Amino acid sequence: MRPNILKILPAAVPILLAASLLIFHCRHTEKAALRRIEGGGIVLTFDDDFVSEWIEADRILKKYNWKATFFVCHFKSLNTEAIRRLDSLQSRGHEIGFHSENHHNAVAFIDSQSVDAYLAVEILPSLAALSENGFHPVSFAYPEGARNKRLDRVLLAYFDMLRGITYKRRIQQKRDYYANGSRLVFGMGLDAVSGNKPEYILSILQYAKDHDKIAVFFGHSIARSAGTLDYATTYETLERICRFVQDNGMHFLTMKELIHNNP
Repeated sequence: MRPNILKILPAAVPILLAASLLIFHCRHTEKAALRRIEGGGIVLTFDDDFVSEWIEADRILKKYNWKATFFVCHFKSLNTEAIRRLDSLQSRGHEIGFHSENHHNAVAFIDSQSVDAYLAVEILPSLAALSENGFHPVSFAYPEGARNKRLDRVLLAYFDMLRGITYKRRIQQKRDYYANGSRLVFGMGLDAVSGNKPEYILSILQYAKDHDKIAVFFGHSIARSAGTLDYATTYETLERICRFVQDNGMHFLTMKELIHNNP
């Protein structure tokens, strides 16, 4: 008979939390992140576990000297080949971030259980497994973008940067998908389901270039054609983005570089 995880959590949580203090270095909440970069920049991020698609996209887009942050979930279920491919992406200058283990909505999880239970189930065991395989994530993306200030405070003890999502279409000066100098940023969707056409995305990049801003985007799978895949970004879209960034002398940044490149 398999043990009921919900019954053993109360006893396991204090042990896991104590161990986490020994394994992981707490981050300093006073760290500041980049707000601007001369010539403008872009942070491309991709979520979940589409490792095969990501490695193929890197093969095609490397001619642009692109960089991305890949937020991985279900890491403990990945096979050896997928882990090898993630290591290859990391060795090429991309960032491997973390997206929780089981992709639970974090707000719903802590409402029904607790923050400590969320750490014990969704965060700490996978961080240990990632570390054992040579990955040390310093950036975290909220599954479904579900977050609140309480979760931010807790997770900033384990990560340098957090990413939520936004679908708001405000005037350019007030849009929240530009890096804002804090350790929490919001990404604008690239996938078909977002409804954001390449022309609109390029207008965001043009504004970033003209005002030395850093635009943050998120996607999931990468495909030649979105077809019926709502959560896919097409090569055509990414090629147009990368070409614009390259042609206009803008900067590709990873999430962690928002902190680590900050003077």
